[in-house]
Amino acid sequence: MRIALGAVLAIAALWFVALRPKPDAAPATPTPAPTAPGVAGLTRSINSARAATAAANASVTKVQRTAAATSAGTATNTTGGVAAPAAKSKTVVVTKSSSGTAVAAKPKAVVVKPAAAAKPKAIVVKPASAAKPTAVVVAKPKPKVVVVDPAAPLLADLARGKAVVLMFGNASSVSRAVAGAVRAVPRRHGKVVIRVSDIRQVGAYSLFTTQTPVTQAPTVLVIGPSRKARVIVGYTYVGEIDQAVADVLAASRG
Repeated sequence: MRIALGAVLAIAALWFVALRPKPDAAPATPTPAPTAPGVAGLTRSINSARAATAAANASVTKVQRTAAATSAGTATNTTGGVAAPAAKSKTVVVTKSSSGTAVAAKPKAVVVKPAAAAKPKAIVVKPASAAKPTAVVVAKPKPKVVVVDPAAPLLADLARGKAVVLMFGNASSVSRAVAGAVRAVPRRHGKVVIRVSDIRQVGAYSLFTTQTPVTQAPTVLVIGPSRKARVIVGYTYVGEIDQAVADVLAASRG
């Protein structure tokens, strides 16, 4: 126990003498961080490059405005003349080198080309196509149907004092023989009018057949100026017909 107590005391004395921590010293003035070589020069180069870029941009803007004003003020004539080109401008391009230092590139020439005059377009005027003539169809006038009363001329002849021999026949041989006899009757210097008709046309001569009905062929009507008629039915000959004519003419005179 005594030995252990002595060791403890020895350690405590050593603590107070050698191992006890010392009070903190006053804070020292901070030492500036060392500057890498070439940084100051790099900074100056970057600042110079920025200034050069700003100046170049201002110069380009001024040149563009000048070119626009010059282009607007220059007239182009009708024969294809072109306005005078604007002044050339310079552009400064800032690039970085492989070491990170900004390097101002050589200014490039900016060429403003004059606007090419538009080529006049040929205007082709096509002649208007002639309108096709419209076919005009003119309707043919319908022929007028004139109803001729075959009895009217005979009435006019009776009014002038003539005798009318009117025969109604058909296709039989007797009718043909009687028709030949009627046509052979003497005309008495134009005092006798001859008319041969088909039995089917009896209705057209109603002025003469109403009072004297005709029912068979051949039938011969001998009519005088006084409208008195003699009727011969069936076969007859020239002498009989001519005698009937003389009778009706004499009756009209008496």
